[in-house]
Amino acid sequence: MTLERDKREALKLGIKLLLGAAGLVLVVSLLGHYFREELEDLGRGFLDRFGYVGISLGTYIADGLHCPVPPQFYMLASVVSGWSELWTIVAVCIGSLFGGMTAYAIARKAASSRFLRGLLARTQGKFDWLFARFGYWAVAIGSVTPIPYSFLCYVAGGYRMPARIFVALSLFRIPKVVLYFYLVKLGWSRGAE
Repeated sequence: MTLERDKREALKLGIKLLLGAAGLVLVVSLLGHYFREELEDLGRGFLDRFGYVGISLGTYIADGLHCPVPPQFYMLASVVSGWSELWTIVAVCIGSLFGGMTAYAIARKAASSRFLRGLLARTQGKFDWLFARFGYWAVAIGSVTPIPYSFLCYVAGGYRMPARIFVALSLFRIPKVVLYFYLVKLGWSRGAE
């Protein structure tokens, strides 16, 4: 029964990953087609003013505090402005990893509050099977799915995952950042057609 559930959940996550990737390419493509000039102006304006530090800080806020402006916005700003792919990815990764550590620390500290303990108790069943089956690797698996990274960090902190394990597993965030950067770039190029 557990193996069958694992297969179903893995399939669901795989489908969500594919749909999320396709959705990202489609949205960026449509934006690039209908709002190309406006986005180029916005991207250049943002990067001329804030540069790579702005990319990193914006991503930090998005992944640390779950700000509604996602890291993909900063990736798009870089793509439309023709900035360095490597330095953009580095800036997003730095901001994302430090943001994730902040979210983890906030959740770990807040886990002792009565409110959060109650919330964790209500949602625990949704995550217990994942942690029971995969242990701490559940965070690594989650980090490459469309689940918001900040949410994973809050869950890891709330469940009091050891910090050194959390930091090591958070490095799995890097491949997702690279993948999403190139999906944004693909969507932008498709929007020019």
